Amino acid sequence: MITKIIKANPSNVRKLSALLMLGVIWMGTMACESSSLVFKQNPTKTAFFDQNSVPSLPQPIENGDYRRSSQMTWEAVDADPNGLNCHSLDLTYEQLIDPRNSVEFNIGKWPVVGALKQGQDFEINPGPAGFGVVYDTKQNPWMYVENIAGENGPSNCFVRANRRFVQPISVNVFNQG
Repeated sequence: MITKIIKANPSNVRKLSALLMLGVIWMGTMACESSSLVFKQNPTKTAFFDQNSVPSLPQPIENGDYRRSSQMTWEAVDADPNGLNCHSLDLTYEQLIDPRNSVEFNIGKWPVVGALKQGQDFEINPGPAGFGVVYDTKQNPWMYVENIAGENGPSNCFVRANRRFVQPISVNVFNQG
């Protein structure tokens, strides 16, 4: 019976396989999450933490770069009075990460489409694997800014994932912004 289904609908089988793989990746990501976080159902998607636990925020490695993590809320800390440059091409995130497109990830050379002000909070797109960081052609980590809290600022663009430019913040701090 399965052989008949595969022969009749090979494209559906490929789609189902891709969905199954995404589900496995998602489950693995969830298993790696800190067990000290306790989330309760909440229609506003605000995270509530157990009073006895303190969520740990990602720490940079020796050179200041942030590695991949599931952290979604960040703050711009760049001291440059012009702000933290946000780079992008005229493509959607989906187009950028599609392996069929031949996009060169030399992100630092891409056009600057705006700047985040020091102290401005933002959310990143975690990407298909849920780790929130992509690496450019020089192996530097970058984050895709998806939403800005408070004042207007750039979105749908990349900022460097380094402690000189950004720092992680808790979801509660982001929601107050």
